Amino acid sequence: ILLLNRYFMFGTLNALLVKCIVWAPRRFCSVVVPRNRVNIKFVKSSGPGGQNVNKVNTKVEVRFHLPSAEWLPEEARLKIPEKFPNCVNKEGECFVSSELTRYQAQNIEDCFRKLQDIIKISLVKPPPLSDEAKAKIRARAKRADRIRLREKVERRHTKNLRRNLYHPDN
Repeated sequence: ILLLNRYFMFGTLNALLVKCIVWAPRRFCSVVVPRNRVNIKFVKSSGPGGQNVNKVNTKVEVRFHLPSAEWLPEEARLKIPEKFPNCVNKEGECFVSSELTRYQAQNIEDCFRKLQDIIKISLVKPPPLSDEAKAKIRARAKRADRIRLREKVERRHTKNLRRNLYHPDN
């Protein structure tokens, strides 16, 4: 079982660094997300806020170019597009947005929390499968194939009956 420590945000909103700590058995990795290397954009939110939502840009978008992010471990740069394809666009930009609250500052924190979670999950390696687990997976696959082939034969017989060409020895 892999355990993840909670994320840590050091300093105030004006701080330049957000620190992400990942812990797994036999592995420790610390990733620092530099605030000056990510683009933070504010846009109008569709979330809560009433009349104020039309006047204030509270939605936050955090973007950075994934291949050129040298502050990110190489493993994370390769795994993020695989595990989170909806967070990476065609240009290789990783983006996270938040319109959770009415306040910009809280939405910025939420974006960095989401980014930290993405980095954590991308760095965690699943434990290797035991022989017993591999055997169970193989058995389930064989059973699913048998069921699929049986249903296929039943469909064939049903369709042959409709065409009046039913021959049970086919």
